[in-house]
Amino acid sequence: SLRDGRPMYAAAQEGRIEAMEWLYDKDPALCSKPKNDGWTPFHAAAWAGNIETMERLYNEDPFLLRKMRTRNKRLLKREASPEAKAWLLKTDPTFFKGIKKGCVIS
Repeated sequence: SLRDGRPMYAAAQEGRIEAMEWLYDKDPALCSKPKNDGWTPFHAAAWAGNIETMERLYNEDPFLLRKMRTRNKRLLKREASPEAKAWLLKTDPTFFKGIKKGCVIS
């Protein structure tokens, strides 16, 4: 169902921009809706190394990185692809400042 955010999450992970745009038109909140594990579509794109998808999500909400809580940043530091980590640091050199790799407790 659209409400649980799974289609947006899957589209972001797979880099399916057109599907993401269609879902966004239906419900813009899906772009930032977290799953039960805390992952958002941005996390899914970062895990898969879909830089174009990350950029699209970031362009929709330029404050996306600033709004992320420590837990979400820790998830990205631990789970994002090397390319995604490089993009994050290029976009915001202080993004991981003070974030340790430790475990994430829900």
